[in-house]
Amino acid sequence: FPPTSMAIRSRGTLLAVGAGACAATASACGKLGVDDLFEASVTVQAIVRVGCLVAMLVWNGLMVNLYTKSLLHSDATSATATNTASNFCVTAMWGFLLFHEALPPLWWMGAALVLGGMLLVHMGSSNPLS
Repeated sequence: FPPTSMAIRSRGTLLAVGAGACAATASACGKLGVDDLFEASVTVQAIVRVGCLVAMLVWNGLMVNLYTKSLLHSDATSATATNTASNFCVTAMWGFLLFHEALPPLWWMGAALVLGGMLLVHMGSSNPLS
């Protein structure tokens, strides 16, 4: 059976969520690669920095791949909104887990508005391939 438009849209949404998560992970790797987060010898710090920066490039490459594929399965507005919303959420998670960042209520209100806008975009697009 050929895939239904709902299955195509769901695949596009999952790919866009994955792209946003990869972008956030790439940013976390970049920050780990340039920040002085631990005490170690110069050699160990150099190896960790290079490893983090290479990981950042790999995650960015994966993000571009997933985002491009998400555009094949959904419209650009939905893919972009979903990518941005998942990037916000995963960025908050990495900030909390890796850097012990506390986000102010205003940030959470903004993230809620972005997620609400994403839902409106998804509810409003009736034909995912138009």
